[in-house]
Amino acid sequence: MTPERWRQIEDLCHETLTRPRDERAAFLAASCKDDSALLREVESLLAQEAKAGGFMSVPAAAVAISTFLQHTSGTRVGERFGVYAIRSLLAA
Repeated sequence: MTPERWRQIEDLCHETLTRPRDERAAFLAASCKDDSALLREVESLLAQEAKAGGFMSVPAAAVAISTFLQHTSGTRVGERFGVYAIRSLLAA
């Protein structure tokens, strides 16, 4: 796939997502006209977007910190994480 073709697919996918759900099929049909390959590619991306839902709606670092704090019962000063070590408490 050429970069230009990918850009076309990506742009159409983003444009479709701005439409209300009940208007998307008609919009895609009109936008793709006789290009059935373009229609299939965009529909494939839209299907993946629907499956993804809120995936990564919360930054991974926030999840990691929250998990870390939930499993912490007291100070972790002196512990090592790979090459990193907790040397002191900054705040509480």
